[in-house]
Amino acid sequence: MIVTSQFPTINGDKVWSLSFGPTHWCHPLASMHHVDSEEMSLFWEFETKMYLKRKAAGDPAPLTIRDMYFEYFEPRTADRRDDWDNVSDDIIFINPNRKPQEHEKSKLIPANKQQDWQKVAHESFSNCRTACEKTPECFQFIYYNSETCCLSKSFKIGYPTSHSEDVKKRQVSGWLTDRIKEWVDKQGECTTPIWPQVKSHFF
Repeated sequence: MIVTSQFPTINGDKVWSLSFGPTHWCHPLASMHHVDSEEMSLFWEFETKMYLKRKAAGDPAPLTIRDMYFEYFEPRTADRRDDWDNVSDDIIFINPNRKPQEHEKSKLIPANKQQDWQKVAHESFSNCRTACEKTPECFQFIYYNSETCCLSKSFKIGYPTSHSEDVKKRQVSGWLTDRIKEWVDKQGECTTPIWPQVKSHFF
């Protein structure tokens, strides 16, 4: 028997690449992938503290991705981080003079369908931020190589990247912190956990 459709409760991300947003919020979190010893220790402390607090309050609710947001993401909220990859890759704008990589092709908006602010999104960090602000579902973005702007429909912590003396090779990540906070406030409490619709396949 093979069990499928358990995502995002069974999750393949680390804390730092875990998505927060419309598709990852009130879902219980049962596992993550390749968690090292330090991350496991931090998570164990958090999980133990959370369950003891809920047990004392008579609250049997499971640990959710929303809980992870308040423990890990919110304390690290920033508008911008240099030399940082926040794993944005839902919508991509590139310098039209360069050939897109294979993984970028399905995420590009055809040039003839782009609005003026989209056509210049690849030119600067500021333009990339504007593109995110003008895209209603965008929460964060990354600008790199002085020619690529990527937007994300979820928000993540991400990872530090190596610092390059060549400004054109640096990665700079940005978050629309006000939009994120507004979205989070609108969600309220997770009164009913969203469990995955598990499917079983027999052979």
